[in-house]
Amino acid sequence: MAPPLIAERDPRTGHLIKRSLNGAWMMPLLKLTARLKGLRGTPFDPFGQSTERRSERCMIDNYETTMRRIFDGLTADNHAVAVQIALLPLEIRGFGHVKAAAAAGAHSKLTDLLSEFTGGPSARAAAE
Repeated sequence: MAPPLIAERDPRTGHLIKRSLNGAWMMPLLKLTARLKGLRGTPFDPFGQSTERRSERCMIDNYETTMRRIFDGLTADNHAVAVQIALLPLEIRGFGHVKAAAAAGAHSKLTDLLSEFTGGPSARAAAE
């Protein structure tokens, strides 16, 4: 595990260093965090203002805005591209720097797909 509050950073990469947190003493802490799950997304969420959580909320807002744009411009010709755009969030997995890298890759793909979506099939042919 690499809990952001106690994990050290690798001086070379800046990524959090994982630590082995095992033993019976961890079970009460894990049970407590499970009970506090109801606080997620509320003003009482202890991690709600972290960079990662703010980024996640921003990605959700951007996705909703993008999908409204897609729905407004959807045609039979660009349906396949719209489906690819709708599925992009499935590529964003992991935590910390792994998730950030996946999000950057998905954003890059989104830019290309939106250009293809608005340009139609001719944009795809030009790209190939």
